[in-house]
Amino acid sequence: MAIAVGIVGVVFAAFVVWLAVRLANRRERWAAQTAVGLIAASIVLYPLTMGPTAWLYYKLGKPDWAWRGIVTIYQPIVKLEQKGPGWIGDVMVSYRRWWIGH
Repeated sequence: MAIAVGIVGVVFAAFVVWLAVRLANRRERWAAQTAVGLIAASIVLYPLTMGPTAWLYYKLGKPDWAWRGIVTIYQPIVKLEQKGPGWIGDVMVSYRRWWIGH
C-alpha cells in the first residue's frame, strides 16, 4: 500500500512539473486550462475520497496499518474539521457515516 501511494505521488509530481514547464515555456492555452482543472478537481475530489476510504477501512476490519495511512493522508481535512467552522466537521462526519452505514 505504501509503495503504491509513493508511486502515485511520484507520477503526479512528475506530471505537475512537466505541465508547469510546458506552461512556462510555451504559454499554451490547453496547458493553463489543464492546470486550473487539476487544481479545481483536487480541491473537490480530495475531501470526497474520505467516504469511500472510511467504507473500505471498516470493510477490512479497521486494521492499524490502514489507520496510520488514513491519518497521514487526510490530516489537512481532520485539522480543518477540528479547528475550522463547526459545520465543516458536521458535514464531513455525516458524509463518512453515510458511507459506512451508521
